[in-house]
This record gives sequence, structure tokens and C-alpha cells, in this order.
Amino acid sequence: MSLTLSAHAVVLMSIAKPIVLFLVVLAWGRWATILDKDADFYRQNRRMWNLAHIATAALAFWLCIWIVPWFWIGLPIALVMIISTSVAYAIVRNKSVPSNSRWTLSMDFIQRWILDQEVRKAEREASMRLIVTHRTGSKELQPVPLHDDPHYEAHVECEKQIDMMLTRHAQRLELSGTSTEFTTKIVVDGVAYPMPDVAVETGMDMIDYFKIQTGLDIEERRKRQYGACEIDAGELGNHVLEVRTAGSTRGLTCTIDLDRSADQLDIPLDKLGLIDSQMQQLRPALETLKGMVLVGCPPGQGRTTTLYALTESHDPYTMDIHTIENSEERPLEGVTQHLIEDEPVAKMVRTRLLREPAVLMVSNVGDEATAKLLADAAADGKRIYAGIRADNTFQALRIWLKAVSDPRKVSEGLTAVISQRLIRKLCTTCRQGFKPDPAALTKLNLPPDRVQQLFKSTGMVLVRNKEATCPACHGIGYIGRAAVFEVMVIDDESRKYIAANDMETLRKHLRRNKMLWLQDASLANVVVGLTSINEVMRVLGSKDAGDSTAPKPADPAPSDSAAPDADSKT
Repeated sequence: MSLTLSAHAVVLMSIAKPIVLFLVVLAWGRWATILDKDADFYRQNRRMWNLAHIATAALAFWLCIWIVPWFWIGLPIALVMIISTSVAYAIVRNKSVPSNSRWTLSMDFIQRWILDQEVRKAEREASMRLIVTHRTGSKELQPVPLHDDPHYEAHVECEKQIDMMLTRHAQRLELSGTSTEFTTKIVVDGVAYPMPDVAVETGMDMIDYFKIQTGLDIEERRKRQYGACEIDAGELGNHVLEVRTAGSTRGLTCTIDLDRSADQLDIPLDKLGLIDSQMQQLRPALETLKGMVLVGCPPGQGRTTTLYALTESHDPYTMDIHTIENSEERPLEGVTQHLIEDEPVAKMVRTRLLREPAVLMVSNVGDEATAKLLADAAADGKRIYAGIRADNTFQALRIWLKAVSDPRKVSEGLTAVISQRLIRKLCTTCRQGFKPDPAALTKLNLPPDRVQQLFKSTGMVLVRNKEATCPACHGIGYIGRAAVFEVMVIDDESRKYIAANDMETLRKHLRRNKMLWLQDASLANVVVGLTSINEVMRVLGSKDAGDSTAPKPADPAPSDSAAPDADSKT
């Protein structure tokens, strides 16, 4: 009894001994967890071994604290007892596991075990891991670079950038570097937001890291390269990265598109966003199956999606449909798609037309020879869809007239001209309604008595009566985009004005026929609360939006915000 009390007193009167004992118990708990997982994985008698470890540890610590009067003698005895149970488990375990999984006390085994623990820790902490797809179709997660890996810093920075993209609904990451500076931007719904600065060396390593993961040549710094890979972003799901790199004397650029799925381009004609009146005017022109339909808009404004929708509005199983494209954005079922490579576009068009297709779509008409061939085919009664770069329908018509150099032929073959823009949609979580100024509404050709409320973006919400960054849009104020259209349908009277190259009279005639300019279609979306006046101003800018005599948008309320939250400042 005296020995027990003496041992108890020794422990209680020491500060160091309880701390040491606590650390030993903590280490034992961690080690027992590892043994438990190992027993479960290799199908050992898990319950029996857990009871053995716990019973041995309880006996060992009881002897150390209550029986042996000298702590520094009792502790080693306790450790020997605990280790003996682990050794017994290892001996029994090694008899039933593969030889490459057996435990030994060699330095190689210890080093491998330490490395394995580092790898496990890195995998737990990683927010992005590459997924490799094997020829058999099976997928495997790639190891995460460790601290001593030359790509470790690049991987960590890539994780930050990809996480920023995913949480802010971004579609693209743009990397650009020279010998003196490196910039990164994320593109959210067509708007680029600069990200925090990255050191030049780390930035260039990021580009090389993306190139390695997608199988590109890191030594090639000038030619354009393309690759893709799949990543596992943990709770944020699996995503596909499409990497494009190019170099010049000024430096190296890399764009990473996130989840650029073909499904995003698969929108039927009646779901594109055409206003009902526009659809009613356009449908008869499409059903004639004769003549030219021009689609003109700036790059990145949905021209390909519209051309695909127009092409797929025809039945490919009852008629011969061909396309000539710079790149196949997605496969069109039943349609013969041709890619523009080294052969001149005009030659490809001539070859296709000789086969008498019912419908021919050319994604981008960039030269006069191609324009003249298509204009001839349209005048002869073939259905042609052609894409060009233009800000609106009138500019598209002027460009087409100049390229063809024959107004009469253009008037004979032209059926319709379509232009469009993509506008950002207000975040419904944080958008704020306001009563607009009647005078400003009048300038916008909006009836003040019928428009009682408009909306603006704020990027902020109230949390316990305090302003906070909107969790849905992260302070940007917008989520997603919608298309607005300008549709010019060519009737017999319009053909006379086109043949005479009289754009001003044509404009007045179309206005009398209630043609909607891009501004009209955009403001219609403002009235219903889909977007804001500021967004319309940003998209249309000072460029001709169709009717040069129409008033330009003016903000009838305090300016709305479109800034991301603090950790993604622009």
C-alpha cells in the first residue's frame, strides 16, 4: 500500500512526468489507430488485436503509475510491454500479407514508411489532384508533389488559381509571362479579373506544370500547343481543363478553359434567347430553305452556338448538310463537318458546293473569294449560313456588300442577318431593386408609367443587419450569361434598298416593320430584371447598336457594383 501511494505521489508532485506520460499515451493512441486500419485492410482479426493492444496498454500504464515506485523505470517497462504486442501483431500479420507489404526493421522500410506518411499528408492537404485515364478506361489519381519536388510551388499556386475559378464560377484562367513580369487573370462570364501577383519564376513553372500534366512539350516555347486533363478538386467535384499555350518574342501565354463542355453549345434555336417577335419574323425566312443567313457578332459572343442551332434546325436525315469550320466545337449528328486546315477556304467551299448540299454552313468568312462564292450559291437558291465579325446587323451587311462587291447579287440571295451579344445575368441573391428616374426612362424609349422598378447589382447581402459579400456571386453581382439578338429579315422592299446600297432608307423601312435593335432587346431584359443598365452599357458600349438615331443607355440610378470580393480584387 505504501509503495502505491509513493508512486502516486511521485507522479503528482512532478510537472515533467505527467507531460511525458500524456505524450506517450497520445503516441500510443495514434499508433493503435494505424494498427487498427492495417488490420482492417489486410483482414486480420481486428477485434482480437484491438482488445490485446488496449489490455496491454492499460496494464502497462497501471504498472508504470501505480505499482513501480520509480517512474523512469516503470515507463520503459510499459513501453516494452506495448511494443511487444505490436511486434506480435507484425509477426502474425507478415505471414498472411504479400511479401512487398511485410514490415521489417530495415532502414529502407523506415524511410519508405516516412515517405508514405508524407505522401498521405500531402494528399489530405491537396485541393487539386490530376486524374489519369488509362487505355482500359480506368481512372487513377496522380501523386501530389512533395516539398522537395521542383514542381511543388507551382502545384500549390495552381491549386489556388483553380480553387479561385471554381468558387467564382469562372470559365477561364489566363497566364501571361515575360522575363520581368507575370500576370494571372480569371474570366467570369466574359469579364477578366486580375488575380494577386505571382513571382515570375513560379508563374513560368505553373505554365510548365500545366503542360506536363496535359502531355505538352515544355521545351517548345513558340508553337501553339493544346492539351487536356481531368482533375479531382475534392468537394468541388471533378473538372476538365483544356490548356492552350503559345509563345512570341514578348513572352509566353497560357489559357486554361474549365469544363468547356460541348453541351454548352448544344442549345436549340427556340432556346437561344430570341424574343417572340424576332422568332416570328425569322421562322418563315428559315423555312424557305433558300438564300443566305448572315450571323455577325464580335468574337466570344456566341456566334458558333447560333450557327450550330441554325444548322440543326434542319433534319439531317432527309437532306444533305455540310459545315466548314475552323474547329469542331462539338459533333453535329447526321451533319458532315469539315475542318479548315491548310487548304484555302474558298477551295473547300467550291468543292462542297459541287456536291449540291441542301445546307452549307461556313463558320467564318474571312476573304472576298469565299464571300463571292457563297453569295453566288445563295442567289442560285441554296441555303447558306455564314459567320462574320461585325458589331451589329447593319455593319455585317456593309461588310458583306464590300466583300461581294455586287449589291444586286447580295440583295437576291440574302434572307436574313442576325447579330447578338452575351449579357451577364444579375445575381438573384444580391440584386437590388430601385425606382428609376422617369426622365431617364424616356430617353431610353421606355414608358415611365409601365416601368415601376429596375434592378442593379450590388455584390453584397445583409447578414445580421451588416453588409457582407454575397456568397452566391462572391461580390461580382452577376452569375451566368444570356444572349440578346438583333434580327434583320429581308423582304422584297428591303432587297430594293440593298440593291441600291441605300442603308439609311433600309434602316427606316426596317424600323417601321418593328425591327428590334440590340439596344431594344437588351433593355427588354433590363425591364424584366434579368440584367442591369450598367451591364447593357458595358456590352454595347459606344459602338453602333443598330439604330444610330436611338438614344444610348444612360444609368437612371446610382451605379451598380461589379467588383469581386476582397480576396479576388480587381
